[in-house]
Amino acid sequence: MRNKKRLGYAAVLGLAVPFLVFSMVFAEDSVTDPAADAELQKLEETGRTYKERIFEQEKRAMMAREAQKTRLEEARLQGQEVKEGVKERVGERADKLGEVMEKTRDMRVQAMTTVMANMVRRAENVIARMQNVIDRLDSRREKLEGMGADMDDVDAAIAKAQALKEDAQDSLDDAKAKYALIKDNENPKEAAQAFIAAMRELKKDLVATRNALFEVVKAMRASIPQPKERAESDRPEPEGEQGQEEESSN
Repeated sequence: MRNKKRLGYAAVLGLAVPFLVFSMVFAEDSVTDPAADAELQKLEETGRTYKERIFEQEKRAMMAREAQKTRLEEARLQGQEVKEGVKERVGERADKLGEVMEKTRDMRVQAMTTVMANMVRRAENVIARMQNVIDRLDSRREKLEGMGADMDDVDAAIAKAQALKEDAQDSLDDAKAKYALIKDNENPKEAAQAFIAAMRELKKDLVATRNALFEVVKAMRASIPQPKERAESDRPEPEGEQGQEEESSN
């Protein structure tokens, strides 16, 4: 019985002693120190000030970044507006340049067609004059034939001149056809070059016709009877010789 009581007292003392010690320690820690409290308050205020500074710096940095983004966006929009304005101005200038080039092209084509029309007209007049010359030479040929001249060479020369004149007329018709294609052609320069090539062929035919007409004139001059030959051809035959010819014919 006594042992049980002793064990109970020991258990109570074992629990009470640590409690008392803990109470004494806790009581010593809870004792206030003004200097420590002031230092602690100062540190807390310093910490708050530092936090406020950090927060203010971060806030300013964030505002600066936002302002920079805003400026960049404004600059981008301004650049885009400038770019679109430049494109618009370039497009307007391109349209004006196209109109000027179109007008210049029309003026050049008009001037070129005027010159070519004059070339065609002159070629027509030349061919008409050559045909007139051939007609006059043909009329002269009949007179020479009535005078007893030999017309073989003259006929050959006139036929040659007439054939060359017909070739010139064909070349002129070809040049006219190419001339008609210049105005409506998408590439008037190429059409003009084709016309010039046709006119060069026409010039060759005209030169050949002119030379052939000179040959006709030469042949006619060569076929004209000389005065002595005319007198002999016009002289009457002697009666004796005429009688002998009649007797031989009989």
